[in-house]
Amino acid sequence: MFGSKQQGTVIGKELKIVGSVTAEGLVWVYGQIDGELHCTSLFIDKGADISGTITAERVVVDGKSRLGGIPHLKAIDMYRDPVAEKFHTKITEE
Repeated sequence: MFGSKQQGTVIGKELKIVGSVTAEGLVWVYGQIDGELHCTSLFIDKGADISGTITAERVVVDGKSRLGGIPHLKAIDMYRDPVAEKFHTKITEE
């Protein structure tokens, strides 16, 4: 469920987190987060589901992922037709 992938934090497909997640460095999300996510870099894999505020310097969305909430990002890359619900792609500097 939680693990290290190239010095990052992995949230596995079988894991659903409800609440606030804060991590330094890279976070790989394959599962679900229902709440706030704060990290340096974020990789959202196909099938992942994040609802809530995302705060990160860089986000990569790979595949059909469900994103909700307001992002606070410096950069975002979206690949392979992500499904963004209530996801405003406005990039904000903090």
